[in-house]
Amino acid sequence: MLYCSNSNCSNLFNLDDNKFCINCGQTLTPLFRNRFRVIRLLDEGGFSRTYEARDVDRIDEPFSLKKIQRVVIAISEMCLFINVPFY
Repeated sequence: MLYCSNSNCSNLFNLDDNKFCINCGQTLTPLFRNRFRVIRLLDEGGFSRTYEARDVDRIDEPFSLKKIQRVVIAISEMCLFINVPFY
């Protein structure tokens, strides 16, 4: 998988055949943070995705990489959640 370096993109990892991100059009790079080669998506939940990866700094040692999704909550919703009055 190839990495999209656009931090605002919701689809950070793309198939090896792509030269550009299918979501935002950004040029793709082979390594995440110049160190991890992402192999495949392992699992996906409500707030994160877990990938199988290889650490190129450690001679392709197997590694799991977890990407936490950004979650935006309105201030009024957050105050209701933590039981604080919203003014």
